[in-house]
Amino acid sequence: MSDLSSDKISNVEADCYWCLSKLLDGMQDHYTFAQPGIQRLVFKLKELVRRIDDPVSSHMENQGLEFLQFAFRWFNCLLIREIPFQLVTRLWDTYLAEGDALPDFLVYIFASFLLTEPQPYLLLVEYW
Repeated sequence: MSDLSSDKISNVEADCYWCLSKLLDGMQDHYTFAQPGIQRLVFKLKELVRRIDDPVSSHMENQGLEFLQFAFRWFNCLLIREIPFQLVTRLWDTYLAEGDALPDFLVYIFASFLLTEPQPYLLLVEYW
């Protein structure tokens, strides 16, 4: 860090602030009372999974597994807690590239997480 001038450090700070501000601009209702933005995205995720793979959706419902129980944290933390920390900058870069379409992008990514590899496993597991 000592190799960097104070001017460059100031620019890095400003760039970081801009990136975070841009990322959160379209998601302000995720972090207000009752978090309506997250509630809306969890509902979209549930409906998308139901349309794509009704047996998995029905099994989860029959087991009493609510999407809000796991997807809330995914949307709230933007997957930061679910992936190795080394990948976080790549993830944030993708989020910034998605721009205003980020919430819909997240819904499709999370649906792919649920329905890609562990699908047979999801049908075998009893949750309660």
